[in-house]
Amino acid sequence: MAESWRDDQLATLHRLCGHYGIATYYHDVWGHRKEVAPDALLALVTEFDSMANAPDALDLAWGRACDALWDQPLTPVVAMREGDAFWGVELCLPAHTSALHWRLLDEDGQLLHAGDVDAHALPQSADTLRVDVPWCRRYLS
Repeated sequence: MAESWRDDQLATLHRLCGHYGIATYYHDVWGHRKEVAPDALLALVTEFDSMANAPDALDLAWGRACDALWDQPLTPVVAMREGDAFWGVELCLPAHTSALHWRLLDEDGQLLHAGDVDAHALPQSADTLRVDVPWCRRYLS
């Protein structure tokens, strides 16, 4: 492909790689750092977003990647070590949500704890507007 890349396109490509967990460099057998070619990175990013198939399409791909972060209301699994004193989860929810009921289950599905909380009392870390509805991220701990 050997596309001509602008600096802003390379920066967006690297942000997308970071978002998707794609390494942008490696160390060769002699320990020298080698940058992965932008066209190879683009091919990998395209596996995550088929519309991110050209340098000019990356800004829109970044927008889709950022929007997708709001699609999952909470991480499905949170791993903790036994005896950890602190735990918490980030919640993505409509800003008008007020009452939350939560449950903590062990690996076997047994209920360990449960509770109710006023969502507006939880710390808020971000907000956005999705289809004319305000959404926010809150941290339950």
